[in-house]
Amino acid sequence: PRGRVLFSTSSIDRGPLVRPAQVRAARARNLYIDRAERERFLVRRNPDGRSVLVVRASLEQREKALELLSGALLVGGGLTLIVAAFAGYALARAVLRPMEAMREAAAAISDVDPGARLPLPPAEDEVHRLGVTLNGMLERLEHARDREREFFSDASHELRTPLTILKTEVDIDRKS
Repeated sequence: PRGRVLFSTSSIDRGPLVRPAQVRAARARNLYIDRAERERFLVRRNPDGRSVLVVRASLEQREKALELLSGALLVGGGLTLIVAAFAGYALARAVLRPMEAMREAAAAISDVDPGARLPLPPAEDEVHRLGVTLNGMLERLEHARDREREFFSDASHELRTPLTILKTEVDIDRKS
């Protein structure tokens, strides 16, 4: 009660570890005291009611562990970020590979090979449906081109006969 240390496991005599007000507060309830993040105290009333038990724990090991953990997190976090970036890049490339194949095929389609179509990815996803839609559009364009050529062929054939007759009449008139 007077602040005198009765027993200590430490050979260093530091004097009273807690103030008298803290001893009085500890008689009513257990009291936890942190000092400068270096040590922690538990002040507890003894069953006899005349004295208090003060248990001191050093926080140096905790601080060292936290420093080690923060270093590990810094290095591990950086490595994780790099690995995640490469994995994301590889995944994006794999996902966009069917789109690139379709783009290259679309660039190669010309009038030389009107029946060419875009390659369809094996997965039945949005890219596949887009390819099906574009291939349908290419088929419609091919049919429209064929109808246009047929129309011009028919029109040219129909116009040749009257033109030939007119030309023949003009030639006959010139000779006469």
